[in-house]
Amino acid sequence: LPFKTPWFTSSDATTDSSYEEKGLAPLDRKRMNVAGRIEVAEIADMLTLAAVYKYAMYSVSKIESGDPDNLRPVDLKVTNQTFGLYADVKPLDGLGITVGYSGFYKTWADPLRYDRGTTNVNLFLKDPDLVLFDLQRTKVVFPFYHGIDLRAAYSGIENLTLTSNNNISFASLPGTDDYANNYSNSWAYYGYLNANNSVAASRKESYIGVYNALGGKYEITDDLTVDLQVANQLGIYILNWEETKLVTYSDSLGAYLGATLRVLEKAGVRATLHGGFAMRLNSYSFQDFDTEDKTAPVLRAGYLDFGIPIGFKVEF
Repeated sequence: LPFKTPWFTSSDATTDSSYEEKGLAPLDRKRMNVAGRIEVAEIADMLTLAAVYKYAMYSVSKIESGDPDNLRPVDLKVTNQTFGLYADVKPLDGLGITVGYSGFYKTWADPLRYDRGTTNVNLFLKDPDLVLFDLQRTKVVFPFYHGIDLRAAYSGIENLTLTSNNNISFASLPGTDDYANNYSNSWAYYGYLNANNSVAASRKESYIGVYNALGGKYEITDDLTVDLQVANQLGIYILNWEETKLVTYSDSLGAYLGATLRVLEKAGVRATLHGGFAMRLNSYSFQDFDTEDKTAPVLRAGYLDFGIPIGFKVEF
């Protein structure tokens, strides 16, 4: 075939019978993962096209009350879907460029909760008289994330590899005033999109993320390599509130300088020691309403953190 089609699937189902000791039906758990990649063969030794898709599901079901008059099954289900379309270009010897578009979407549904204001299943199991009842919030609405990637790697200089990783991502999430069905899981303006008043449905929060990173790796000897990485991550959160817009920013600038030393390679065993110095500067700018004079003040904060990561790895 002129293309490669590797596919991977896995699934499992388990039953926890210990719940029967609490007067409950057994707890059933299910997991399923499906992943695939379709890769078109190189065109004129310069271009490779690929499509990737992954589906993951987790569910919990059949917790029941011991009271025959209050049999309320719990049915929690979480799904994740990820996809990507990529093109790899090799215009020069030692230079590789990847352009891609990818997306991620999550769903979460749980039609029930536990009485007495708790969602902790362990508390429910300790109290057989705790009765399950219908939950008003049956679904959490998550945004659809999608973005464009641009990556490059150059190894045309002896012992030196240079890399560039760039991404811009988008997402938006509408508000809801539906008490019975939806709950919006947003970012900076978490409480503004939910059913706390009658105008939540007219609001929307948008997200723009920009990530840029540069890296270099130099092999001093066959056993010693030095790494340098610099990365910046910017997040912009915009809340459309009636005729007003609120904007919040988060910005992170980080750098890492380290080295990797191979201390052993014998009889199929490789041991490496790596360490370095890392630092990150984080800053935030949050805009919110002032309930007294209806203005939108801006609050700013930031901090600097650093670390000295050290690790030891053995490969067989």
